[in-house]
Order: sequence, then structure tokens, then C-alpha cells
Amino acid sequence: HATPAQLTTIARAAGVPAGLVGGRQIAVLDVVTSAEHARKLAAALLAQRLRPAELVAAIGTVHASETVSVRDALGTLTDHGIRVVTTDEAITVGPDWARPLARLASAPWLALWDPVSAAVLADSYLLDLACARECSQADAIGFATGEYEFAPWLDKAPCLVRHDLLAPEGPPLDDWGSHGLRLFTIPR
Repeated sequence: HATPAQLTTIARAAGVPAGLVGGRQIAVLDVVTSAEHARKLAAALLAQRLRPAELVAAIGTVHASETVSVRDALGTLTDHGIRVVTTDEAITVGPDWARPLARLASAPWLALWDPVSAAVLADSYLLDLACARECSQADAIGFATGEYEFAPWLDKAPCLVRHDLLAPEGPPLDDWGSHGLRLFTIPR
């Protein structure tokens, strides 16, 4: 019953573009490593109860022979109204892997997709993150073993974050708590 879910339902029922609720749109960021990864990612995003407005994917590590298959798999998302942006940039794995992709996103909220745990993500994953953000009014949402609570820092990388925090001039992830940002954790 959170606002993002209700607004999405109303927009779909009215047949209006999802952009009308743009302040709450989510972009998913991911580093795609193969055609199989791209197919699984597209299927997982289409299965979400709250679909993202866009996907920003780095495909720089994909073998050249698979590039067309990757683009075709991700192209299925555009058939469902999800904007797809790809970059041939090779992204280095590390705490700041999402920063180069964030500059390509236009949505105000960014979901950092974890391909390792993507196989076990519920169809309510993005909806749960959006609801937690809406209810807490936090700047970033992450998972923890505890209860729903505000935290001085996130133990792991954020799952949902305000776009501007991942801008090149944004504060380092491990320093967000000292910048007065509202960080909220939800149980895994």
C-alpha cells in the first residue's frame, strides 16, 4: 500500500506513461557478463511487481561473440516500456562499481543489482526497496540481519540509493553516515 506501488497501479490503470510519477522511478544498474546473464536479468526485471523505469548495464566484459545476444536479451525490456542504456565500458569490481553507470541513468533512484543473489530475489524485491524508501524517507536502503531501522552506516553496498549520491563528486560509500545521510536497513 506504499505510495510508489499505488502510483504505479494508478498510472497503469489510467494508461498514462510511468514518467508522470518520475520522482519515484528506479533505474537498475548491473554489470552484464554474458548472454545468459542478460537473459536472466531481463527475466528477473520483467517478473518484478514494481518494474524499473530503466536498466543501465555495462557490457564491456562480454565476449564479442555474445554482444548481439546480450543486446537482444536486454532489448526485450524495451518492449515492456523499460528504457535500456548499455555501455561498453569495462567496470572494475569494487565498492564504487556503480558510479560510472550512475552518470548514464536518468531515474532519481538507483537499485544496484547483485547478480550473485539475483537468482533468489523475490518478485517483490524492487517493490520492497521502494516501500522502505518511501516509508523511511531515507537516502539509501540496505539489507541487514536486524530489524527495520535507521543506521549510521550500511554494512554492505546499498541496494537502493538516491541518484546524486553516486555522482562522481558524491561522498564515498563508507563515509555516508558522517555526511548526515539517512540510511535505513531492512531485514534480509
